[in-house]
Amino acid sequence: MASNQTNRFQSLDSSVEEFIDRQENENTKKKTKHDVAMFHKFLVFKGETRQMDELTPQELNKFLSKFLITVHKKEDN
Repeated sequence: MASNQTNRFQSLDSSVEEFIDRQENENTKKKTKHDVAMFHKFLVFKGETRQMDELTPQELNKFLSKFLITVHKKEDN
């Protein structure tokens, strides 16, 4: 029975983070980077000079809420 169980599990040749990174869709990565950059621009537009990771959870929640309510697709001219 022990040999049956050992065949069931593969060895991990890389870190868990590397495994997860390989599983992510490339389009999802690009979209996330784009959205984070757009949120950063929103913070600058609102006069916020701190980095996102320097905001308190309450401040981040307030900014994210306003961002999600007001953001819209860029219109082609």
